[in-house]
Amino acid sequence: MVGTVTRPARLDEHGYRATLAIERVLAGDVGDEPSVAIGWEEFNVERGSRFGDGERLLLALEPVPGQTLWVRRFPHRKGWVIGARFGAYLRAPDAATTNLLGAYLRLDPPSRQSQPGVTDLALLVAGGHPVLAEAAVARLQTVPGLAGKLAGGGRQVLAQALSDPGRPSEVREALLGLAGERRLEALRPVIAPLAAPGDPLEVPALTALALLDEGISAEEVAELLGRQQEAVRLLAVVHGADAISDARLATLLRNDPAAEVRAAAVANLLRRSRLDALDEATPALFDPEGAVRGEAALQIAALGPEVVPTLAALVPGRTAEDLTGVLTALRWAGGDGVSVLQDIIDNHPDTRIRNLALVTLGRAPRH
Repeated sequence: MVGTVTRPARLDEHGYRATLAIERVLAGDVGDEPSVAIGWEEFNVERGSRFGDGERLLLALEPVPGQTLWVRRFPHRKGWVIGARFGAYLRAPDAATTNLLGAYLRLDPPSRQSQPGVTDLALLVAGGHPVLAEAAVARLQTVPGLAGKLAGGGRQVLAQALSDPGRPSEVREALLGLAGERRLEALRPVIAPLAAPGDPLEVPALTALALLDEGISAEEVAELLGRQQEAVRLLAVVHGADAISDARLATLLRNDPAAEVRAAAVANLLRRSRLDALDEATPALFDPEGAVRGEAALQIAALGPEVVPTLAALVPGRTAEDLTGVLTALRWAGGDGVSVLQDIIDNHPDTRIRNLALVTLGRAPRH
């Protein structure tokens, strides 16, 4: 419903109550009263009420809970609480958003999953408040057979939203994600221009095209890997790994300046070539970034107990700072790896490395 808050008041440490003068009910039944009591909680006790007297809101409300605390706040249980843990509200809703949401909510549940609902959601994406527009994209993700149900007006509406530079970038980016993940081929003509170098939506548009094409060509991968933007190179490694040689992936995992690219390179190298790429992948266990070491350890350990001799051979001559990735991989490699860690605990001459092995196994270090 849409309404105006009056007389917000604190009830206890966290609870608040106010009267909402009803302007319009979009869905549900609240009777014939011109106003309702609403409640919510403020977890930041220093902030006070999030709503001011006279503030106009669009709210999603739920019946007052039956818990003792709420019964004390609403003794006769006459009232409503703001949904989504008190986050389901929109300040100063505009008429377009209210009308578009109302049209969708008037549909019965089956229609919301069919062409009329898809069209109404598309209209919200193209013309609703950004918060509800992104929520509409998320709802479209759940619609089975989405591409076919866009055959009416929905496809043109989404194309308009994608090509409109006045729509918030967050909404257009979410829509590009939907187009790629749900294989909305009909939107390709609008997506392609957004993938031009320098466009603010270049990376999500390239990602959408990669999903539509189920990969990236070798020529495109070579061009993307030569770019300065980290996000573009990462896109190439994630979606174009099949077009990158093992040798190039090994070079990327050692030398790319971006940690995310190095992590993606080692992950794709090992997923594809497995034990054959073990020697090329082990440098990632010594990467300066913990995220890269962790990804390398996870992927190497996933290859099974055959990796344990190679990992054990990396321990001698290393410092404790060097060995976090190696010991983590041993821990995740199963019983044989744990046995190597126990041998380190029992016999390694360096106290810090013995303690690191203990911590890796979840035990307290020794002093």
